[in-house]
Amino acid sequence: ANIVGDILGTDRDNYEQYCDKDSNGVYRVTLYADWRDNSAPTLTAALTDSKDNTKWHNALTVDLTYSDNVGVTKLYAKQDSGAYSELTVNTDGKTIYTDLAEGTHSYTFKAQDAAGNETETTLTAKLDTVKPILGEAKFSEGHKSIWDWIIKKDSLFIEIPVTETGSGIRQADYTLTPETGTPKTGTAKIITSGSTRTVQVDIASDFKGTVTVTVTDNAGNVSDEKKIGADGTGLNGVIVENNAPTVTIQADRAPADQQGGTTEVELSETDYYDTAPILWIHVEDKEPDDSAVNAGIASVTWQINDGEAYPAGTNFDITQLTQYDFAITALAGKTGDFTVTVNTCDQAGNEGAKTVTVHVK
Repeated sequence: ANIVGDILGTDRDNYEQYCDKDSNGVYRVTLYADWRDNSAPTLTAALTDSKDNTKWHNALTVDLTYSDNVGVTKLYAKQDSGAYSELTVNTDGKTIYTDLAEGTHSYTFKAQDAAGNETETTLTAKLDTVKPILGEAKFSEGHKSIWDWIIKKDSLFIEIPVTETGSGIRQADYTLTPETGTPKTGTAKIITSGSTRTVQVDIASDFKGTVTVTVTDNAGNVSDEKKIGADGTGLNGVIVENNAPTVTIQADRAPADQQGGTTEVELSETDYYDTAPILWIHVEDKEPDDSAVNAGIASVTWQINDGEAYPAGTNFDITQLTQYDFAITALAGKTGDFTVTVNTCDQAGNEGAKTVTVHVK
């Protein structure tokens, strides 16, 4: 009554205006009260699909779940120290937040009810949607580039610079596809020097074929393939081998023959020839069963005793030759004991030599 009196005062007209008067002349008033809401909403934030927020990802959204004893009326989000922006409140108490930026960022979310009670929660997300970029390939010192092939003796290092500005490089993979046989896959080395990162692929002999390299970053983005030896790349591929050319030396006659014939015969290094033979030279840079990799002949020279070395008389760089035949006629009309040496080198730098002794009466 004191409260009512405080509200209405002692003026009778107020009672007539605001109160009900019963049949006994008593004024009656109905008072209404509401509970004060002091309960803050509940709010959780988690990466969609239970992704680990300590790791990098190439696609991300955040699942927001919220509730309140009366009802959530407003929902907000902000990135790092930026300003809050308002989100849509859904009746099912769930909102998917999609406005995530590249890089590592902190996201704070806030839920608010009608009474102004608030709840905040924060999580960190790492997003990288940019794939690494592979630069131009470089080849180890001492290689030879000819006929659109990269050729090297023993082993070849291929180095490819990588541009990766986001999550960092997880791994580099390569595939070696031979001209014949089964492709081989492996993990390449990643070399870091200051801010420069380089992928290195080591190719041992024997190999002739193409090379494909890709790089994957920590978020799972995969670079475009870097192909060495494919249509449109300007290269046929790489050749790595350590098989020196072989030399066969035969004669045009037997030791007792006075004249030579047109058919090669085995050279005798012990018997004396009645007349000096013509020597038939066969140089071959391939295995008879084609099992070995060969780059082709690069040079052939011959000499008698310690005399001048003479080239075989052709340009081996014009086209790839895996075998070559020529004749040495310089012994004609001579007598005595002679050593004849044929030196060879292939395009990879492998060297071979064959020396025979010829006795002429």
